[in-house]
Amino acid sequence: MGASTKDPVFEMGSSAVGTAFVGDQLLDYSNYVEKLIAAKSPVLIYAGEFDAQDGPKTQEFWLRKLTFEGSEDFWDMSRQIYWV
Repeated sequence: MGASTKDPVFEMGSSAVGTAFVGDQLLDYSNYVEKLIAAKSPVLIYAGEFDAQDGPKTQEFWLRKLTFEGSEDFWDMSRQIYWV
């Protein structure tokens, strides 16, 4: 790691980044997703495959908390994985 030619050198965590995102960290945008669904707008929830904190597995947790018409049918249907 000390021989890196990159500036800044990669690190798994950064207090500077944490400080920069303090204002954004606790904002809940799930109500906007509910509004898009209610408006019958196509919605694709994308989660970075290698996102260390909020990867694909964590997305289902908050999505299941959404309330929308037909949610039971939605969660009963099969899922499809898209690779980019």
